[in-house]
Parts: sequence; structure tokens; C-alpha cells
Amino acid sequence: MKIKSLFILLLFLFISNSFAQFSTKTEYDYLKLINFQQDRKLIKSSIINAQIVANNLVLEKKSKINALFFNELSKSYYIVNKNNESLYYQLLQRVLFEDDSISINSKNRFYDTAFRTNLTKKEIDLFYKLSSKNNLPKTKNNRILLGIKLGTKLHSKKLTSTIFNLGLLLKKQKVTMPLWYQSWEYLTTVGIKEKHKPKFIDYNSKQPLFKILNKKERLKLYSKSINYYLKKHAFKQSKKLMKAYKKENLNILRKGGLVLKKLTSWYHHII
Repeated sequence: MKIKSLFILLLFLFISNSFAQFSTKTEYDYLKLINFQQDRKLIKSSIINAQIVANNLVLEKKSKINALFFNELSKSYYIVNKNNESLYYQLLQRVLFEDDSISINSKNRFYDTAFRTNLTKKEIDLFYKLSSKNNLPKTKNNRILLGIKLGTKLHSKKLTSTIFNLGLLLKKQKVTMPLWYQSWEYLTTVGIKEKHKPKFIDYNSKQPLFKILNKKERLKLYSKSINYYLKKHAFKQSKKLMKAYKKENLNILRKGGLVLKKLTSWYHHII
């Protein structure tokens, strides 16, 4: 009886895996066709669904079809001049589903796309090196973390939702997220623009965000955070931040701003 049950389970897993591969291949063949046709309108309308497929593939094991799909999705973005997205999906393909033949054949497109995003030759070389086969982590979760890290270093608001979704996937796997990611997530939540995030994130720090910032950036982040939580009516969190903000040596202008924030909090409490 146990042998029969085991056989049924193995058969089910085989069928499920075969169906998943078939489904991915179907999506890949479709992307390949519309990319070949250079049908920009059809490509734009198909990208959203392709993103969903890609997100579902992230946790899967390395396979040729998955690598091909990510590479083809990158081509789709390239054709419609969405260069940040195109570059990022090339990076994700290299990190999550590395494939020597794809790397060789797509290197020119990698550099061309990166130049279009205004990266320097030195920066492009570094991204290419960091995503090269010999520099990849061994575990899947660490590879996803590397993919997220490279994405945050591109500093493009067009990638924010994709990076956020990758982070959610890892958090659902109960992965303890590194401090640099926690900082990036917090900055994103309170509305710090991507182009300003390099001032706030230290990828090597072992300390929480507010402890690593200089006074100028710390005060700016306190103010931005308090405004965000007041707007969301999260008064306990805004009160906690205002208390910490008050301990800073504030100038007259910032003291006046803090009074207004407290009045805003008080007003919302009484209505």
C-alpha cells in the first residue's frame, strides 16, 4: 500500500512539473514570436502577464526554459525601449537561471541596454561581473537576495514594484532580510525617491537605518517618516518618531515644523 501511494505521489509530481514546464514553454514561445514580429503594441499588452509568469518562476530550480523565458522577457522590454526593466530582467536571468550560451549571445544587448540607462562603462562592467557565474551564491535564496541587491543599486523607480515583490517572496519563505534591504523597504514605504536612496543606504552596515545617517539626512528622514505615518493615521508610530525627532538639536524652522506635526496629530485624534 505504501509503495502504491509513493508511486502515485511521484507520478503526480512528475505530471505537475511537466505541466509547469509546458506552460512556461508556451509563454516563452509566444514572447519569442511577438518579439520576432517586432509588434510593439502587442508586446506592451503582453508584458504584464509575462511579469506574473516571471514572478512565479523565481523560486523554481534552474532550467533552460526558465532562463530562455527571462531572456525573452528582457528582449520584449528592450524592443519597447523600457531599458531599466530590460536590464534588470537580464540581471535576474543571469543570477537566477545562469546559462553560458545565453550569456554569450546576449552580452552585446546587456551592454547596449545598460548604456541606454546612463550607466558608465565602469558601472556596467561591475554589474556584469557581479552577475557572472563564478560570483553567484550557492543557495537559491541568496541568489534572489543578490538579484534584489543589484536591482536596488540601479536606482530606478520603474523597478521598485518588481524588487518589492521579490522581497515579499523571500519573506514568505521566512528568510531574515538583511539590514540594507530593510532600509530600502522602509525608505520606499515612506516615499524617499530612488535617486535619493544612495544617500541613505549602507550595504555593509550592521546598524539600523537611523543610526548610520548623518544629521542632515537623519532629520530629513524623520520629517518624511512622520508626515507619512500622520497621513496614514498611524499615530502611535508618528508619536514615537516625533519623540525621537524632538531629541535632535533642531533649529527654529524644524521646531516650528514639529509643532505643526503635533497639531496635525492632535487634530486627527479629536475628530
